Amino acid sequence: MESFIEWLNQQQKDQGLTDAELARRANVDTAVISNIKNGKRSIGVSVANAISKALKLPPEAVFRAAGLLPPALKPRDVTDQELLNLFYMLPEAQQDEVLEFVRYKLSQQEKKGTDESRATKANAPGGISRRSSKSVLP
Repeated sequence: MESFIEWLNQQQKDQGLTDAELARRANVDTAVISNIKNGKRSIGVSVANAISKALKLPPEAVFRAAGLLPPALKPRDVTDQELLNLFYMLPEAQQDEVLEFVRYKLSQQEKKGTDESRATKANAPGGISRRSSKSVLP
């Protein structure tokens, strides 16, 4: 994974921008750009927004490159994309219902996984069940 500094340098190279020109377009002091590139300063939200405008990129792109947002989720396959498309076709109220249902199903799955884990431990050879905390030693 490339660092923000590497990413920024590449963006500047692609657009033919010097540090001074980037700073001018972002309406920040050249020292701000220099300090970010030298690791003396973290980028922060306001500077990230300014840089996104200067580079004519969506703020999310700069935020992700700077580590201010997690990496974008990429659909694994056509099914993921179809699921998203169908979801967004629903009215907002029905989207909320779908989310509630999925959360419910996940909570049931987690509960089931916890119950299965307990049963596995209780049935394992030499395993001690939570129900039976008595020692089996003489």
